[in-house]
Amino acid sequence: MDPHARFDSLIQFWAATDQHGYADFFERQPPVPWELIKHQLMQESRADPDAVSRVGAQGLAQAMGRTWEEWVGNEFGTNDPPPHKHLSPYDPDDAVRFMCDYMGYLLRHWNQDERRALASYNAGIGRVSRLLEQHGNSWEEHLPQETQLYLKAILG
Repeated sequence: MDPHARFDSLIQFWAATDQHGYADFFERQPPVPWELIKHQLMQESRADPDAVSRVGAQGLAQAMGRTWEEWVGNEFGTNDPPPHKHLSPYDPDDAVRFMCDYMGYLLRHWNQDERRALASYNAGIGRVSRLLEQHGNSWEEHLPQETQLYLKAILG
């Protein structure tokens, strides 16, 4: 199956699932650009809700265990905490909610800087902070190659 076709069908499913409140889903504080999330989902998992990376990232959003647990504990400071039910990184609804909340958190942390937020999502917020401290404006040159390619694929 073409992963792009699968992604479009998932988006149509989410859009039709108004009972979950997805009409306002991307109107977080700050708003998370839908095109950014769409490109990020494709880059992370090729829209495969069952994806598992070689380092253990899981689901559509390729959530790492510790970050997922922080989200479940509502540590990202969202106005809309995770629903009280069994949460799974393999559930597309939960994965998209996680990605939007985590990206919202990273965008707030980096004052809306999409490059820094995306690099933090991929390589870790601590690593990006250290690179900025050590290398200033040339921080991106010192990112792992995987993260540099990730930024290029999403932002161009």
